[in-house]
Amino acid sequence: MYFAAGKTYYIPTAINIDHDCRLFGGEGTTIKTETDNGVLNNVFVADGMLKKTTTLTTDYDSDGGTDNAGNQFTLSDMTGIAIDDIMVIKATDQYYNYSRQYYYLGGTLLIGDIYNGHLYTTTNLPFDIENTENVSVKIYSAPQIIVEGLNFVGEMVSGGNYKYFVLLKQCRNSIVRNCRMTEMDSGIRIDNCFNTLIESVEMSKSKELNSRQGDGYGIAIYSSTNTVVVRVNAICAQSCVCLSGDVTCF
Repeated sequence: MYFAAGKTYYIPTAINIDHDCRLFGGEGTTIKTETDNGVLNNVFVADGMLKKTTTLTTDYDSDGGTDNAGNQFTLSDMTGIAIDDIMVIKATDQYYNYSRQYYYLGGTLLIGDIYNGHLYTTTNLPFDIENTENVSVKIYSAPQIIVEGLNFVGEMVSGGNYKYFVLLKQCRNSIVRNCRMTEMDSGIRIDNCFNTLIESVEMSKSKELNSRQGDGYGIAIYSSTNTVVVRVNAICAQSCVCLSGDVTCF
């Protein structure tokens, strides 16, 4: 999707994307948010589609030796799963950090191969998982999103509730690069994504720095794997980069 050089585009409601997509502009391209009846919305929202919810057949051994070990997984229901789907594993009775009892063992993985009744992911989980009756496995189709060469300008709206210029959910091998984001509620958020590069992005003035101290994020990384942030210059009211979610970021 090309946004012409030197033009300003006003976007009052989110542009929703569920397939591979490149959003890019030329010199001087500006994406300007507008409130919809006083409500601030996200701008670009990419969201993988939930294909199924299933379970592991056995406990997971990160070192190998079982049907679920290393980068090999066997699920109770294997139908309809494809290479480049994302798998999100969550053990709802096992915490990664017991001081934060909403942050479970698990993670977001990318399916690299399917063979002889097994899935093979492109990386391993870094820990064992037991008690499979309390382990949820969700499979998503995973679009690849590239956003580059855009100047985002937002609005200072009270009650923005963490709206983002770029929101990626269940995406793979995605890039946000060579963008500028200013006057923003928040900048970039990635949820349950695998392999994301955020590069050469300038961010400034999230939320109202005087009246809403403590609100607004530059980059929020939730339950995602292999996220790389390089050459980002951010001035934000709360966190320039925030790691959170309900399963492990690694």
